[in-house]
Formats: sequence, C-alpha cells, structure tokens
Amino acid sequence: MDSPAPEAEADRPAGVLEATCLCGACQLRGEGPILFSSVCHCSMCQRWTGAPFTHYVGFPSGKLRCVQGEDKLSEYKSSPTLSRYACSACGTRLMNESHDKGYRDMPAGVLERDAEGRILGVGRALAPRLHIFYGSRQADVQDELPKLKERVGSALLDSRGQELVGTAAEQAAAALQAATAEFVATQAAGSTT
Repeated sequence: MDSPAPEAEADRPAGVLEATCLCGACQLRGEGPILFSSVCHCSMCQRWTGAPFTHYVGFPSGKLRCVQGEDKLSEYKSSPTLSRYACSACGTRLMNESHDKGYRDMPAGVLERDAEGRILGVGRALAPRLHIFYGSRQADVQDELPKLKERVGSALLDSRGQELVGTAAEQAAAALQAATAEFVATQAAGSTT
C-alpha cells in the first residue's frame, strides 16, 4: 500500500510538520515551536532504528501528536522516563516521548517532503544543529556541527571523539551557542528560506 500523497504546501499552515509511517496507517502532526533538530548517537537509538545515528526533530509534548491511527501505535518503554512509538502494522519508528523532560520527537526521515526533498511546512531542508551522545557513536562524522559527549551540558568532542579543551573547546561552545541562537531566531521569525 502506498503512503497517501501529502497535502499541497499551500494548504498547510506554516510551521506545521507532518509525518507518515511506511504503510500510511499512522500520521503525526508537529506544530511549532521546534525545540531541537539534532543527531542522536546513543546506543538505545541505534538499536531502536537499526542505524548508527538518527536525526530527530523535537517539540513540546503537547505539540506533537498522532492525528491518524493512534490505535495502530505500539508503545515500548525503553527506560522509566522514555516511551518509543512505532506503527504496529508496518513497524515504522515514529516518535519518542520524554516523560521527565516534557518533549516528543520524531525521526526526520518520516517527515513529509516535496519532490525536491524540502520538508513540507518548512519549505527547506531541516538541518540538524548538533550531535548528542557522540561518545557512543559507531562512526566518526566529519562536519562542523558541535558534538556533545552526552546531553546538552556535557563535554564537547571533536570528530574523532576526543574531548575538546582550551581554545578548541571555547570555539566549539561558541559554535553551539551561535547555532542555537540562529535556530531560535529562525523559529521566532517563522522563516521558510
């Protein structure tokens, strides 16, 4: 069964992101603000997705919800504070919910996009802003994004996983702060460029 065709961009409110599982039974809707757009390298996400890392887009808990097929969502509690949801019909991993931190996120790969790959509701590619749990990575990633050993507030690492110190750490922290400020400004302005 093919996934349903996404609605036309003109019919979609700005800042609303929609996602669909492989079989089309489950659909999610995220309504801004986007809290984060990051790449997770933790071992739980590696096992959950079968990939060495996953790009996630996060929303406040009440702003990301299932709008179709809630009865098809299966829940797996991977820890006392984190639930993971998948479509019980096709197995697509759709959403994580952090009960203690008040957010839900979804893999960017399930987001609806146009023929050019632009994410509908954003009008562009939704680039990740940082790597988290890079200390658990399976492969080095050569990019300019800040790499955190674990969560925000943990040590910053280079592409090989070595902890940054001195000037390098200061530069990476400044890059993280700049990326965060740019992301927040883009969200506040409702930019679609």
